[in-house]
Amino acid sequence: MLLLLIALLTPAQAQGPYMWGAGPMLNTIVLPGQYPAGFPPKTKDGKENLLQKTKGDFGFGGHGVLYIGKTKRLGTHAWLTGSHDGSGYLAPNWTLDFDFVGTDLSGVALLAGLGVGLGHQRWKQSGDGLLGGATYILRGQTSANYRIKKMMFEIGLWAEFMFSGPQTWNPSGTDESTSTVPGGFPYPLMGLEATCYFGDFTPPGGGKKRKKRRGRRR
Repeated sequence: MLLLLIALLTPAQAQGPYMWGAGPMLNTIVLPGQYPAGFPPKTKDGKENLLQKTKGDFGFGGHGVLYIGKTKRLGTHAWLTGSHDGSGYLAPNWTLDFDFVGTDLSGVALLAGLGVGLGHQRWKQSGDGLLGGATYILRGQTSANYRIKKMMFEIGLWAEFMFSGPQTWNPSGTDESTSTVPGGFPYPLMGLEATCYFGDFTPPGGGKKRKKRRGRRR
């Protein structure tokens, strides 16, 4: 999908992407401090909900980008978020992003953009049940990066609206006890992200040195 968009948006006469790269990415949810902001106090069958909120999440994955000229960039994230705080939280996610690139000063650039994606999340706690379901992601991000010829370092702030799909609740661990709750409700998230890219970050013509004109001696 990313390559198809590049083919449509890149001028036919261009010789490959303006710049490109891919590398490992780390991220974490900052707000709300305990995720999600709240669980329903009771389950659909009237029992008390004992699921714990996630306090310390950690996401690891990959981030790839392709620059379409000097001021536009396509990107894609794929990452897995988990937690070791006893909440049993686990969530794979994927987004496709489009960024506008600001003025580049000494290799440092500011970016801002939007993205859309899909995910799935679950909370599984022994004896208390399993809650899970699909999510649909609407994302906004802003970041700053520093690039050299073959590497680029980027740190950014992101905000997401997560629209939940149908949620399944299984209090006893058997298929017979599973119930489904309709989704559709959105909830916001904010977090931090850092990526180290490897690729080609020299703009076309950027590595060529200008020849100085020698004046004639009189």
